[in-house]
Amino acid sequence: MISWLFVRILRSGVTVVGMTADDALSMPHERLAALVVALSEDAIVKDERIAALEGEKAELLLKLQQTRQALFGPSSERTVHDKAPATAATLLGIPADNEQAPAESAQPPETETVTYQRTKRVPGAKGHGRTPVSREIRVVEVIIPATAAERIGPNGEALVFRDYEVTERIDLDPHQLIRLVYKRERLGLPDTRETVFTAALPDCLIPKGKATDRFIHEILVRKFLLGLPLYRQAMDLNLQGAQINDAWLGDCVRAAAACYSPIALAIRDQVLANRYVQADETPILQQTDTGIRTGYFWVWLGGGQVHFHYGTGRSQDEVNAVLGITDDGTWERGALIGYLLCDGYAGYNPAFAPGRVIRVACWAHVRRKFYALRKTDRNAAALLALIDQLFRIERTLTIDIEQKKLDEPAGHALRVERRIAQARPLLTTIKDTLERLAPLYTDKSAMRLAITYALTLWESLIVYIDVGELPLDNNGAERAIRPIAVGRKAFLFVGSEDGGDWAATFYSIMESCRLQRINPRRYLAYVTPLLVGKSPPPAASLTPKALQARLTKDWIPERDEPADLLAKAEATRAPG
Repeated sequence: MISWLFVRILRSGVTVVGMTADDALSMPHERLAALVVALSEDAIVKDERIAALEGEKAELLLKLQQTRQALFGPSSERTVHDKAPATAATLLGIPADNEQAPAESAQPPETETVTYQRTKRVPGAKGHGRTPVSREIRVVEVIIPATAAERIGPNGEALVFRDYEVTERIDLDPHQLIRLVYKRERLGLPDTRETVFTAALPDCLIPKGKATDRFIHEILVRKFLLGLPLYRQAMDLNLQGAQINDAWLGDCVRAAAACYSPIALAIRDQVLANRYVQADETPILQQTDTGIRTGYFWVWLGGGQVHFHYGTGRSQDEVNAVLGITDDGTWERGALIGYLLCDGYAGYNPAFAPGRVIRVACWAHVRRKFYALRKTDRNAAALLALIDQLFRIERTLTIDIEQKKLDEPAGHALRVERRIAQARPLLTTIKDTLERLAPLYTDKSAMRLAITYALTLWESLIVYIDVGELPLDNNGAERAIRPIAVGRKAFLFVGSEDGGDWAATFYSIMESCRLQRINPRRYLAYVTPLLVGKSPPPAASLTPKALQARLTKDWIPERDEPADLLAKAEATRAPG
């Protein structure tokens, strides 16, 4: 029996391997069959090649779209949810047996009138309803008197003062440099005038330096909170006549880091003493004697504080250094950690000792992979909609807990109850969908890689269901990394490995202050006199979390100086 392929070739009248159709018909049947098989195999190979090229084309188009999105598109990962329910057609790209495509309605879409209530404006009230000026900033009153002509009424009578018409505005007085001159009394003998006593300078971060503590505080806040490089700060200060350079500012940062490093280590110990910890890492360039290499900031978040660790690599040695894991497996820190929330990177594997720490995977990482494919793959868009339902459950839970004013144990119990009832069935649907879609894609396609990532970490992705204190994602650690991501666009790299350690010290303090809602300037002004004093208190009592109750209140430095508090505490402990 001659195959359809050979019949088509004969009908076309073309030459096959140097033969005409008549020559082929006169050939023995066995030889014709072999020729048909050879042509069929050649056609299959070509079809496979065409499919592979089409797949490569789709991958290239996807990369081009993602590049355009990264360069010119919005960076937000928010999705606009369609009100139409998901069907098998939207999920797998094929219609189900019992489903029909929805018919397009010719009628115009229905409209609705949205109303809301607001406080009725009082007739005759002044102002435009704008937010008043903050009451936390310093007040300067400017009296605008009336002129002599304006003090005469319309009938020539003298007008009398009633009160003031008050208008408030926000003003900005740029930071001004001050040449602070200390004049210390020197006392001597009345007859020989020999100096016997000289009043001592107040304790400070750099005893023999020319920068005050307040000056150094401002440099640190601008650098590690606002992301302003030292050379730009030097330019700004030189415009005011400072006559300094960025190298000198770097020396100030180095000296301050040596003073504050005990606090950063105390933050590390307090972070690692929590039941669950979040971890992430981000690269940054580092200058060396031979050129540029890549270093990494490792962030560890827990208990409302952040610890940054700088390492020259991305290996598991950096994780061992943070946790103090020795060669024999002993942990110097982190013995209380039960859950570690991180991505699927293998560098965190040393922390997951058997039966000790449970890995918790991040749903935001899973979602991000399908979000990138949502416009080119309907299956990715459908999976993204399912994952967004998980996040919607968590947002609703947070709102309910805040409205009911539940404490932590009650809030965690409500999360577990709601997750089991609502999220667990949804997770089953997501897993079934992932397993059903996996065979439809080639191994190296972007969609298959995203599916494989989710299925590989599946057991870690569902841990949060039964533990109410665990979040759904690792966005808290990623938010803590944001100052580094913003800063490296401005200062590009760290100057040395030591410079990375100094930066990690101050990033730990600044971000911990942010999480505790403490003004970093207020924190530095409070802590510095205690650190540079003759008998500084333990570093664990000076972390942002330890001082949160004191520094989030209305604090007046002139009334509540830390040095005075320390003196009162010493007097209280003194006998008698």
